[in-house]
Amino acid sequence: MFNKAKFSALLKLAQGNRSLNEFARQASVSGSYISNLMNCKNENAPEAKTIKKIADAAHNDVTYADLLDAVGLLTSDLKEKLDRLAVLKGLDSDYKKAETDLNQANIELEKANYLVKEAEAEYKNLLDLEKMGAKTVGNFIRVPLLGNIAAGLPIFANENIIEWEYVADTFGAAEGEIFSLIVKGDSMTGSRIYNGDKVLVRIQQEVADGEIAVINVDGENATLKRVKHVEGKVLLIADNPKYDPILVESESARVCGKVIQVLFDPNRRY
Repeated sequence: MFNKAKFSALLKLAQGNRSLNEFARQASVSGSYISNLMNCKNENAPEAKTIKKIADAAHNDVTYADLLDAVGLLTSDLKEKLDRLAVLKGLDSDYKKAETDLNQANIELEKANYLVKEAEAEYKNLLDLEKMGAKTVGNFIRVPLLGNIAAGLPIFANENIIEWEYVADTFGAAEGEIFSLIVKGDSMTGSRIYNGDKVLVRIQQEVADGEIAVINVDGENATLKRVKHVEGKVLLIADNPKYDPILVESESARVCGKVIQVLFDPNRRY
């Protein structure tokens, strides 16, 4: 027996948050027909194939069996078959998920095996180098990369840490005493310091004449230059003849640190 009120309630639940037109479009059923069913205006129950279309587009766990039950077509034998079908669909879904998880696990395993092989090859290379008389550098320190620093026109010094790097400690420093900066510009090319190189800088407030330092000028601009003290003033000298020296008052030039090493990419052409 067709229970119009029950079927109407199930339709409204199956519609969910969608508009009636959207629900009807997804179910491939006339919107006016669904509206009449919702308002209990149809005396005759919809056909099974129409009910199946509505069930396939239903939200909120409204099932084909629920709708068939509301129109009086759900026999005990049909309910048993539909329940079994639901179980089989669930098993199929679980199988597909397990297959996906297994594929992902295999991908991760391949990555892990590749990393292991890389590590083994690197270890073998180190052993071969030691057999040839090479010495192992045992100490590394962590240094922060503090953004770009202009080796030319002064730019605002960005003190924010971009990343942390590990470098060989060949200068007997502790963490917090060294930082790294990326060179920008060409004013120090005479010292083989090029645009894009990294310089390691030891934090210190004073440098001797002729040493290369990172200097804050007027508290906001930073530059990489050779330093020379001249009668209470500081002369900032570029190692590129196209740049003139810059003479500043001592109190306007704060030494951030002394350049102790240049790191460059040997594959980059200058």
